Amino acid sequence: MGTETSASSVYKSIATESLWLRVCVFALALLIPLTYAPALNNHLLSDSYHMVGQFDFPEALRYFYQTTGFGRNEFRPLTQLTYAWDNFLWQDRPFGYHLTNLLLHTANGILLLLIFFRMSGSVLMAFSAAALYSIHPANHSRVAWIAARDSVVCMFFLLISWLVFLYNRPRSEAAPGDAVMRRGRSPALLRGLSYAAFFCALLSYEGATAFPFILAAFELLSTGTSFWPERIRGALKTTAPYFLLLAIYLAWWMVLFRGSVGGYDLDLSVGGMARDFYRMHYRLFHHIQHWLGLAYLLAACWVWSRRRQLAPLLGGAVALLWLGYLPFVAVHGFADRFGFLSVIGVALFLSLSVSEIASANRLQFRLAAILPALLMLLFVGYYTQSTGRRLREWQEAGQMADSMLTGLKALHPSFPPDATLVFDQVPAMHGNAYVFPTGLRAAVRSRYSQNFRQISYYSTALEASRENEMLQREPAFHFRYLPDKGLFVELRARRGKSGR
Repeated sequence: MGTETSASSVYKSIATESLWLRVCVFALALLIPLTYAPALNNHLLSDSYHMVGQFDFPEALRYFYQTTGFGRNEFRPLTQLTYAWDNFLWQDRPFGYHLTNLLLHTANGILLLLIFFRMSGSVLMAFSAAALYSIHPANHSRVAWIAARDSVVCMFFLLISWLVFLYNRPRSEAAPGDAVMRRGRSPALLRGLSYAAFFCALLSYEGATAFPFILAAFELLSTGTSFWPERIRGALKTTAPYFLLLAIYLAWWMVLFRGSVGGYDLDLSVGGMARDFYRMHYRLFHHIQHWLGLAYLLAACWVWSRRRQLAPLLGGAVALLWLGYLPFVAVHGFADRFGFLSVIGVALFLSLSVSEIASANRLQFRLAAILPALLMLLFVGYYTQSTGRRLREWQEAGQMADSMLTGLKALHPSFPPDATLVFDQVPAMHGNAYVFPTGLRAAVRSRYSQNFRQISYYSTALEASRENEMLQREPAFHFRYLPDKGLFVELRARRGKSGR
């Protein structure tokens, strides 16, 4: 009788967890699209002009043996295939490309929920981590900028690989999804699926090279034995196939590009790497320098006071934060997209503060349960507001780019054959969003069905002496962007050495 009661209790507990897990999946499927709704527009800017409507499947397949970068040696053929798929579905309509970015990011948030639930057994903690990751302001460009899709595609395959890896491991207690994942499938097949997904991630974005190290760190921290040499052997044995795939990828990359990274701005000095490493923490712990820093401090104290119980997950959060940055440590400067894996570590770290709520008695509303909940709501609200503000900046940047090109077309419906165009004072950024740091040549060519001899553009106004020297050397149409009017004005048109 006691055994039957115990089995019934376990079944009810699993059923309840499964129900709450479905509720959390549904909540993320609403929260993420609502947060990123401003990204769904028909605007193009910067390098997106190189992507939208430019790839068919034969064209995309060529990138399995050549670079996808603009002067940089980047090997991302699967990302190019997603652009070909969008071209098949949407042709040159930007809205569809933005929708693909949003759907991928939403799927990543849901996959992360399942991964952290598998790790922690806590629906609340897993949902908190997935929600914080999904709405973190560092993700703004990955969703709003069509050309930044590579890290979202890579993340999708990495999370599939990680999730299948976790569900293929033995677990002492049953968990929702175990039966579905294993029904009719052998462990070898699941391992193969995990390896294949990881290799697809490598073919999407070079940031995936950090994943085997992160996986090994989690294995090292979660192994039950206290004998460290045995832990290390077990972690290396489990993750060896991932390191082998990484070695194959790197070998092919070295052969393809002859060991050259191309036009990347590298800084291999210890001081430079240390500054960028600091900048990574500064940017991912969003607005830590403001009053929100107090909330980070409270969350850190809360987690530290429970470090013994939370040691594997706490160590995993640090591993994600630091090891996720490995592929970019030598690149000069820090861009938010470099933190695409590290930001998961921040989300996991902050979500650990709600562990007290998960273990508290339902009838007790103690400070130990209320304060972490308030902190989590504060982070979610602040991140949502900051992300919304950055998405509006992307929307405004797209409107700026459109108005610049529309105004140019109205000013000059056409140009003489083989004309040379010069633009200055072209805005590179609008807040945190790109306008035309690159891509203006492709944008202008997209509006005119003709060939140009040359298109040059500068972010600052040309000095008169430099302008005269340039125009004397080669006749050109010269335009300047006026921010107060939001359009280009023509300064000078030289069609010949004797005319203006």
